[in-house]
Amino acid sequence: MPIKDVVGELVRQVKVGMEGTDIKAGVLKTGAPYNYINPYTERALRIIARAQIETGAPIFLHTSRGTMAIEQLEILKDEGADLSKVAVGHMGRNPDPWLYKRIVEMGANLIFDMISKVKYWPDSVHIENMRKLVEAGYEDRITLSIDYGHYRDLKAYGGGVGYAWVLERFVPRLKDQGFKEETIHKFLVENPARYLAF
Repeated sequence: MPIKDVVGELVRQVKVGMEGTDIKAGVLKTGAPYNYINPYTERALRIIARAQIETGAPIFLHTSRGTMAIEQLEILKDEGADLSKVAVGHMGRNPDPWLYKRIVEMGANLIFDMISKVKYWPDSVHIENMRKLVEAGYEDRITLSIDYGHYRDLKAYGGGVGYAWVLERFVPRLKDQGFKEETIHKFLVENPARYLAF
């Protein structure tokens, strides 16, 4: 399909409804493969940016193993997207403080969604990266989440830590390690409420 037609379809899904219903999409999403941007990825990013300009909807960016965040943001910016309405996920796979600072300096939001996934990095690594961002004045750019989608991750199936881990285990740890209540409230409520609203 021509780009303008795909943009039009996304705009319709946000403004009118999806799949013949009046249920409207609330977020636009795309992402990049591990460590490269191919022509299909660039096309998708440009489509998403144009749809955001027409709708004001937030954008969620998938990163594969925490790579290509800046490159994706640069393409969105080139199209005129509002980066303050963009959230970058899965960066916990690549806990690089310089990279995190660059992302938030560009105006985007970081979702710390690898919490409890110690097979990649312990939570202490995420906490120290959050602390560095807060100390640099970027507490308004952090959101806490958890990237679980498989039934084995869920308590209801007798499996993993479940969706409540952030509130039950991680937030108490943040408090224990000196994060203020108002800062944590921003991570959980104020920050996502700001960039998800449109």
